[in-house]
Amino acid sequence: MTTMFVSAGDRGAKKSVWLRRRIAVLREGQEMDEHDPKYVGTSDMAADAFTKNLPYPAWRRLMNYATNKTRMNKDTPVNGFGDNA
Repeated sequence: MTTMFVSAGDRGAKKSVWLRRRIAVLREGQEMDEHDPKYVGTSDMAADAFTKNLPYPAWRRLMNYATNKTRMNKDTPVNGFGDNA
């Protein structure tokens, strides 16, 4: 299915309008200093556990953070016994 075919449908137009509105709200909030977006590197991006093929130790650390089992810190033991596996 090509991009042209998808964007020609009603769904594509509705999604596009929604995205434009959402982006406008976010930009306005940034201009008014209501929030301050920060860059989050790959090593600390919890969403990467769901979206990338990571080595097991990195995946486990991010999953523990995403499921609120530990703080996001490479030096903090995951299981409480000093083992970061």
